[in-house]
Amino acid sequence: ENVGALREDACPLGVFTSFAPLDLSVCSLIGDVPSELIQMKADRFDILLSDNIGLVLRAANIAEQVTEMDLSCCSLCGDISDDLFARLARLDRFDISGNPMLNQDTLLGHLVCQYSNLTNARQLEVNFRGVSGPISSAISACASLTKLHLVSNKLTGELPLTLIRMKARGCDVALAGNYGLTLPPNIDELGDDILELDLSCCSLIGTVPEAIGKLVRLTYLGLDDNK
Repeated sequence: ENVGALREDACPLGVFTSFAPLDLSVCSLIGDVPSELIQMKADRFDILLSDNIGLVLRAANIAEQVTEMDLSCCSLCGDISDDLFARLARLDRFDISGNPMLNQDTLLGHLVCQYSNLTNARQLEVNFRGVSGPISSAISACASLTKLHLVSNKLTGELPLTLIRMKARGCDVALAGNYGLTLPPNIDELGDDILELDLSCCSLIGTVPEAIGKLVRLTYLGLDDNK
């Protein structure tokens, strides 16, 4: 049994112009998915990558010209990084379902495994799914969002300014029933255009940062029903 990486210099995949299919399943492959292979998958080449040790998808390997990508059942593993999520959110369509080694316990991991388009997504609901860890600021890459419900999960950590700003500007953000979220110490960087801020029922814990006093244009601050 051989263990190897998919290396562009070792295997110039671009020399192939047609084949049906290229079966790389059960080949004990590890390492990054090369940009050439991603481009070929985007061009609808039939490449099979299931049942390998574990392949890692990097944002830097998704070329700018790629607008659609199907990497379902391709032995992808690991976490979805902020930059990878932001890159996937710019695609017209993607599919990375059927990759059980991907960490779907985080919010970003769950979203990319459950949705195929984040660019135009207006509503995202991840309620009672047990997702844990912090809420990444990369969520702001979903620029069309009008509703984001993350109720009764295990989310912890600092609320990103981008999410607070989305909520203050009218996005329906629901965060009740999580383990405990905190306000960022630099909340004064929220923006002078924010006049009202309702963070009631947002699973907040801890103290209110002193910097909130610098939001001199703020006329309303709601913090009811937190922890």
